[in-house]
Amino acid sequence: MGPMEIKMAKRGQKAYRRAMLWQSGAWMGGVMLLAVLAMLLSAWRTHTSASELPQTASNNWPMYQHDPAHSGRTPATIANGGPLYLQWAYSFGERVEVEAQPVISGSVIYQGVMNGEMHAIDADTGSSLWIERPGGPIPHTAAVAGSRVYFGSLDGSVYALAAADGHTVWQFQTGGPVVSAPAVVDGRLYIGSNDGNLYVLDSVTGAELWRVETSGPVVSSPAVANG
Repeated sequence: MGPMEIKMAKRGQKAYRRAMLWQSGAWMGGVMLLAVLAMLLSAWRTHTSASELPQTASNNWPMYQHDPAHSGRTPATIANGGPLYLQWAYSFGERVEVEAQPVISGSVIYQGVMNGEMHAIDADTGSSLWIERPGGPIPHTAAVAGSRVYFGSLDGSVYALAAADGHTVWQFQTGGPVVSAPAVVDGRLYIGSNDGNLYVLDSVTGAELWRVETSGPVVSSPAVANG
């Protein structure tokens, strides 16, 4: 097992433990401050050609590992024009822990935190655009597609919020905590649950299209490629 596989395995174990703590009522938060560097609005230089990557706007990072295939790559580049520097910092408050990664769509950063809040933050100024708390803790990265923000929660639900103002568009209840990050492509949302199922939902309505039962909790995030 290589270093990356070990890292992912440890993340899965950690996510599973957090889900069990949430179910038992033993969850306690921590403190986190989001510090955004100048490079957050750009991406690292890559030698992969743009034609080999899923097509998203170059300044966007709309879901976990950039795209549904989890390539972790972007055609955007960052110039070697000097040192990077802190542009702004954003506080989520005392005893609020951040487990998820931020995603960027246009000029807005979306960040879920473990007190159940989803924050929309102006990427240029660091000012809060809106904050909504539709359910339980948000342990993994959201996905932005079209005009909606999608994410799972330890309360067992998958949520779709309006990207513009944060109101809840739909909610889908699974049978266990959701520690998986969603992948959204072609009107479908793919996400796992600790109830042992991989779900595929209609991203517009939240209706279940199909599910696959696995042999245990689905704590990793599904990748979708080549149909």
